[in-house]
Amino acid sequence: MKKVLTIIIPHYNSPKLLDKLLDSIPEREELEVIVVDDNSESGKQITAECKEKNNRKAAFFINNTGKKGAGVCRNIGLQHAGGEWLLFADADDFFTENLWEKLEGYLQREADIIYFTPSSIYLETGEKAGRDRLTRNLVQNYLQSPDGETEARLRYGFESPWSKLIRNSMVKENQICFDETKVANDVMFSIKCAYAANTIAASEQNIYCVTKSKGTLTTVGGDEYFRIRLGVWVEKYKFLKKRLSNKEWKILKMRGNFWLQRAKRMGYHSGQILGMRIYLLQNGVWL
Repeated sequence: MKKVLTIIIPHYNSPKLLDKLLDSIPEREELEVIVVDDNSESGKQITAECKEKNNRKAAFFINNTGKKGAGVCRNIGLQHAGGEWLLFADADDFFTENLWEKLEGYLQREADIIYFTPSSIYLETGEKAGRDRLTRNLVQNYLQSPDGETEARLRYGFESPWSKLIRNSMVKENQICFDETKVANDVMFSIKCAYAANTIAASEQNIYCVTKSKGTLTTVGGDEYFRIRLGVWVEKYKFLKKRLSNKEWKILKMRGNFWLQRAKRMGYHSGQILGMRIYLLQNGVWL
């Protein structure tokens, strides 16, 4: 049977959480699941029990490229994806109940991307967290008032690859792939997909729960990750400024001062902030 949907999951060092995620995915002939392990540390690899339990549902691959990162793993998944639609998940998150029933009505849509409203919890306690706040607001604002402004904000503000259906043929035709940076490897993938999409749609359905926990890449700071994220943002800025209409560009209100203020809050000294300011100006960023 032809695959309608491919779910791609990068995995690293969290086999128990991966098992929970796989349990949240229904077993259906129209659905394929691709899991790519990023050479997890000894004792933290995907267990044989997990593979055996899910061997009818999921295909398991190992990142043997010599490079590490979720972006590399997702690109491996893209190479094997046969579904008409793509759906991404992180190994420490999970899908909400009745996933297929929630998605089924949207799989015949002509849109190239369909955005859904995510939810978020703290991994340790199960209490509501805030990682869904930005993306949820973007989707809800568009649903409440679907105009050019809310559409532009949704397309180019929803930077995460999860909680949205993405048409596989669009990704392949435009040769869109993930960056291989340690963090923020999904930003330009999402931005390029959003730009390539002829039409988009949105749904108030909650299909995905993103978790928050101490020590993950989304919570760990540090100079290296800050500078990677800054560099990716500059690439996003240049990509969109070159391609969007003046009206769309003004809606986004992208400014580099945000990063300078953030650097100041993180404790960077004046000389470092001046260096960042020069870097932004050299790349044509408005401050």
